[in-house]
Amino acid sequence: MPAAPTPLPPLPQPQPSVTRPSVSQPLEPLPPTALVPGQTVVLPETAHQGLLITFGFTGPDADLTLLLIGENDLVASDEDFVFYNQPTAAGGAARLLGKDATGPQAVERAALHLAALPSHVHRVVVSVNMDVDTGLPAKL
Repeated sequence: MPAAPTPLPPLPQPQPSVTRPSVSQPLEPLPPTALVPGQTVVLPETAHQGLLITFGFTGPDADLTLLLIGENDLVASDEDFVFYNQPTAAGGAARLLGKDATGPQAVERAALHLAALPSHVHRVVVSVNMDVDTGLPAKL
């Protein structure tokens, strides 16, 4: 009589992966940062996927302007300005979202998708332009 075949060892059970591929979760928004005139800020890495700029003011009318600056600290062309008469640039990676006014308070917003900016853009300058002929200072 032939010998009984040796049983095969059991199949290894799948082990839980220590480094599971992460499921894309929406990023938690960072708390707002209030800037004073002339202040600069280095943005966290998470800002490269989307940044919302909000400017609130009372007083004379004011407008947000975005300047897409090159390595030489200059704007390369007219297409690198974002302002009320040209509300988008860089294929929509920099754009004004509009102004809302309720009573004396106004808020204007802009959006930046830093990772989608052209390679010649090394910095974005956010400026506020006001109608100084009114003689009234804006309250930032």
